Amino acid sequence: MTPPRSRVSLWLAASAVVLLLAAPDLIASPAALHLLSQVGIAVLVCASYGLLLGHTGLLSFGHAVYPALGAYAGVYLLRYLADVGGGHPLSVALVPLAGGLGALLAALALGWAQARHAGTVFGMVTLGVGELFYALALVFSSVSGGEGGITANRVQGPPVLGIRWSNAQEMLGLVAVYLGGGLLLYRWLLLSVPGHLMHAVRDNARRVAFTGVNPVGIRFVALLASAFLAGMAGGLGALLFEMATPDAFSTHRSAQYLVFAVLGGVGSMQGAVIGGVLMVFATVWLSTQTAAWMFYTGVAFCAVVLLSPGGVAQLLGSMRAVRHWQAALATAVGLALACAGVVVLTELIYHHSNLTQVASGFALWGLGWNPSSWLDWMVGLALLCAGALVGWQGRRGNQTCA
Repeated sequence: MTPPRSRVSLWLAASAVVLLLAAPDLIASPAALHLLSQVGIAVLVCASYGLLLGHTGLLSFGHAVYPALGAYAGVYLLRYLADVGGGHPLSVALVPLAGGLGALLAALALGWAQARHAGTVFGMVTLGVGELFYALALVFSSVSGGEGGITANRVQGPPVLGIRWSNAQEMLGLVAVYLGGGLLLYRWLLLSVPGHLMHAVRDNARRVAFTGVNPVGIRFVALLASAFLAGMAGGLGALLFEMATPDAFSTHRSAQYLVFAVLGGVGSMQGAVIGGVLMVFATVWLSTQTAAWMFYTGVAFCAVVLLSPGGVAQLLGSMRAVRHWQAALATAVGLALACAGVVVLTELIYHHSNLTQVASGFALWGLGWNPSSWLDWMVGLALLCAGALVGWQGRRGNQTCA
């Protein structure tokens, strides 16, 4: 199986980079630009995870180690530049590259032992490595800064060419440059000989070994490239937030990367873009709207794994191949109704468990809902059942037309 050469992937990735570069001229809000910078960093992390799982078949449960090491490498470089007094914007712009190199060095030390195995063993080894680094970060608080982490200042020295990285516009431009370079590296690797061999190792490692190619070496190359991309993302995050914390090594953070990379789709660049957008949408916006945001994320993850293993990118691609638009429309409407029903029922259950909210109710989509009203529960159940029925009819009609 050869790496995907879809022009859609390339154009979508290029559009994402151009959008980030043009956003400062279109958006005046610093908060919105800061949010777009987080999206660019998340896309880079999802792309790094896609190299492992989507193209090499390596399921990592400790992927957060590499972005975290990149973040610490970036913060320490910033602190060094401040101490020597020679820091200037051009040096600061190299912090993400230092993060990538720091993660790459760690992968050189750890990767070969990990690459010797695949499947469940690889996953358990990465989980153990992630827990080890998290424990070490908490124990050696003089290095990691303890639970509060360590901070740095990216605005150092006189401006060069008018740039000091002191505002959201300049930071977004830097994120866009590194995102574009990272995605180019990602695509170049997939179209190279090692990229083709990654797919072969994923599909049948024994057959690859029979041809004389060492599967361990191919997995090792994938680990190195993935670590470098993840480290660059970590360095960009350290530069954006001006800090690094031990929580970046946690299993929770690794699970977060896994979930959203799979939700977007680990086999393509458009999947990385979608996964990065979904990650920021859920963790930054949705988490402020409802306390049940992790439940919604879990439901979406289970649904994608069961119904569309290629993620949202595969789902969108399959919609392009639909021949009967009425069936596709019915499927989309059914999915929307089912999601609305799940949201209504979940919020009713959550507010019903909170006794202070039972009498007053809550607002959702501009409507008032009361957990003590049986009619509201029936509406949520009706939406869920109607969505399931309409979606099933649309899926059946599409299969019939095909």
